[in-house]
Amino acid sequence: RFWFIAAIALMAGFCLIAFGMLREATDPSWQDAPAFLGHALYLKDHGGWLGFLREAFAGLYPITERHPLYMLLLQPFAVQDVQFFWWAKMLNLAIGAVTLFSFMWMLRRRYGAGVSLIGGVLYAVSQSLLVPSAHVSAEPLLFLCVLWTWWWLPSGPSLRHWILGGLCAGLAFL
Repeated sequence: RFWFIAAIALMAGFCLIAFGMLREATDPSWQDAPAFLGHALYLKDHGGWLGFLREAFAGLYPITERHPLYMLLLQPFAVQDVQFFWWAKMLNLAIGAVTLFSFMWMLRRRYGAGVSLIGGVLYAVSQSLLVPSAHVSAEPLLFLCVLWTWWWLPSGPSLRHWILGGLCAGLAFL
């Protein structure tokens, strides 16, 4: 029970810090943000998830240098308006929070509550999580997929674990 309350408090602290950074991140041309936003608009205009699958399996999908899963998650919010930039950052904040919680949960399962909370605090204040979670960036999603790959693959000789690990690895390296 203590771990759960401490984890919620830590998540709230992370979200508050990241939200403050998110509000200061007003440059829509930061790193790859224009490409992600533009490509998400492309996906929305070309049929969303089904259009992506149709183009990808036909060999016609033209965007090869960006992570398609991230853009597919962005495309429901895609509009030709500055609000799209705001919602894309909010999506990243949510993905960052899920990544942090997953990290803490995994540490708790493998090493105990104390290690989980210490690791969670260190990762919650890490610039490697805060900065991408406050901007339009695929890194939090990439780390989430890699983290779940690392969780499933060494979990035992179960076929289900290997399938889930392979799925997560495939999503990470699209």
